[in-house]
Amino acid sequence: MILCGFAGNGLSQESREALDEWNAEVLDFTGDDYAYWQALCKRWGSLEPLLVMEQDHILTPKILASFACCREDWCCFSYKYAAPRHIIPLPDASGSTDWAAKAVTVFRQKANTAAEKFVILGGLGCTRFSAGLQRRIGSLDSSARILWDVVDNTLFPVLKAAGYAPHDHGQIPHEHKTFDLCLHPPGDAGTVEWHYVGYPTRYKVGPDWWRDE
Repeated sequence: MILCGFAGNGLSQESREALDEWNAEVLDFTGDDYAYWQALCKRWGSLEPLLVMEQDHILTPKILASFACCREDWCCFSYKYAAPRHIIPLPDASGSTDWAAKAVTVFRQKANTAAEKFVILGGLGCTRFSAGLQRRIGSLDSSARILWDVVDNTLFPVLKAAGYAPHDHGQIPHEHKTFDLCLHPPGDAGTVEWHYVGYPTRYKVGPDWWRDE
């Protein structure tokens, strides 16, 4: 079983065609912060391996062959953190986006720095779980409200506690920077909220962070 979820316009045509070629289940999570976790819970415990692909990777025959010949229970390809494709400032009450000149620059610089620095191993970007692992872990808590961006951080300690560790199959590129990020005008305290296009949850940073002072 192959599962891929996406939000907004985050799934490229190339990624979609590759998923369709292998009869993957492709789900639109747009507008629902919790749909990713719910989808994973619903499919967990199958009698077959579960391969999770995220929207910003391309499924290739090489990936499938690497997983197919491996006897480990938790297999994954590592990848670098991806900076947003676009950073979109929203207008303030006057209709202007002038307030965001510094903020966009700082967000972009910090995102690019993170993209160069961080390699993700054990995330769900390109991961396969054996049927045996799923059975031994048991059902996941579908009643929990787990945000889309911490699904991997929620599952990781469960697997570690059961004695599993991710088996790295090597590093794959982030083929597409598919997330767009929106910046909201600063509030009274100078804080700026931001969200990813396609997901409603907002995150907040203080003025010292986004002004980089």
